[in-house]
Amino acid sequence: MLKPISTSELIAALETVIRMFQADIRKRRSMQPFDSGLSTKNLRIIEQVKEIIQSDKYKDLTVDEIAEIVQMNPDYLSRIFKRKEGIGFKEYLIHVKMEKAMALLRKEMSVKEVCFEVGYSDPNYFSRSFKKHTGLTASEYKEQTI
Repeated sequence: MLKPISTSELIAALETVIRMFQADIRKRRSMQPFDSGLSTKNLRIIEQVKEIIQSDKYKDLTVDEIAEIVQMNPDYLSRIFKRKEGIGFKEYLIHVKMEKAMALLRKEMSVKEVCFEVGYSDPNYFSRSFKKHTGLTASEYKEQTI
């Protein structure tokens, strides 16, 4: 990309990077054997955990709390999650939260509102996480999508 760049070009480039990241995750999953050596019960638990993470009512839960819900040791849950999904539990959780945050910022919610909506209690920490994930601050992303 060359300067000067229009907002639409930057947004298109960011969306391309996100699609590439998602394609890479799918590719890693497909390269693993279907069951990754995991039992059917554990595969069902991983799917249940993904549903919990993606549901809004559980946005503030930690891996320990989710492990308690599915009645599993948190360390073991983290290991089997990474084995099945190809990325760590926390990475997946952050990815889901950041995808929701980007969608909410496009709906013209304030950065602070988005922070709390996706389960962060500290706007500064949210901003650092958002920038690490997207390469832009939440405010920059919001300005470019308007």
